[in-house]
Amino acid sequence: MAEIGVNHNGDIKNALKMIDVAKKSAVHAIKFQTFKASELVSDKMKKNSIYVGIDWFSTEHQDYSNFIKKLDMYSRTEYSKGPFVNVGTVNFTNKLHLVKLFKKFEILVLEHKVVTKEIPEKNKSASWNFVAKKIS
Repeated sequence: MAEIGVNHNGDIKNALKMIDVAKKSAVHAIKFQTFKASELVSDKMKKNSIYVGIDWFSTEHQDYSNFIKKLDMYSRTEYSKGPFVNVGTVNFTNKLHLVKLFKKFEILVLEHKVVTKEIPEKNKSASWNFVAKKIS
């Protein structure tokens, strides 16, 4: 897993180049630093623009509480086991937090999915998907 923070500077071309570099490095997944990105993107979006959020980690994810260091209510780091080892900062959210983050948007679709994997070992992942339209 690779992490692309806000170092793309809100430029989609930079973000796409970073995705290409990560893909060539045999990365299976890329995590964008979504909370800062939403603030950066919001100011640059025109009224009625659409924002699509996919797989924002939920506070119901089993690894939400499986951390070494807590940065704030929603951010965790320094995992010693599980899928977030060596990832850096992992951001989680819940419905109230999403609504607060997107207060300048009308949330058109909000989906919370919880998946329990049974084999080879039981674990629970949870994430949010949403579509929001800029209203101000």
